[in-house]
Amino acid sequence: MNDWKLTSFNADVSAVARATAYAAELTAENLLARTDSEQMGHTALEVIWDKHGIAFAGGVGGVGQGRNSLDALGYKPGELHIGHCHGGTSRALTFTEEGRTIPAGFGPSIGCRLLADREFVDKMRQMPALWNAIASGQVSLFWDMVFAPSGRLDDIRFTSTPITLPPAEMAALNQAITSA
Repeated sequence: MNDWKLTSFNADVSAVARATAYAAELTAENLLARTDSEQMGHTALEVIWDKHGIAFAGGVGGVGQGRNSLDALGYKPGELHIGHCHGGTSRALTFTEEGRTIPAGFGPSIGCRLLADREFVDKMRQMPALWNAIASGQVSLFWDMVFAPSGRLDDIRFTSTPITLPPAEMAALNQAITSA
């Protein structure tokens, strides 16, 4: 004798297992696509910075570092560039600070990102002369945004904007960097 309830339960379990496997497959594909998009943005930034004589600082950022990490730091005499990379289908983010939503690239959002990025804080601790030059205004900060929607160099969009962090953000950064 067949128990229709047990048969129905087994079919439901099989459907859930198939749906779970499919969801895991889609998640893996989405992560791969996101990583590829991120890599496109980083590669575009390398090309643009090389063209403008900006050297990668290293030790900060990179592909797959996460939301609270800078994408890249670059240096040119008298300038520190904060690189923000987008490639493929990725879009500019917003950040939330004290209940406010701030688009990426505005002083407060940049200050939040610099404070949140432990690699940046550690790098500035290791290079106190550079940090002191930034804090005193001898070295200017720039927010460099690159968007590479395809693999073509002609499609790359790049902006480099000089930024001034609000005094409260500079004070918080100075506190985080100089107090070890």
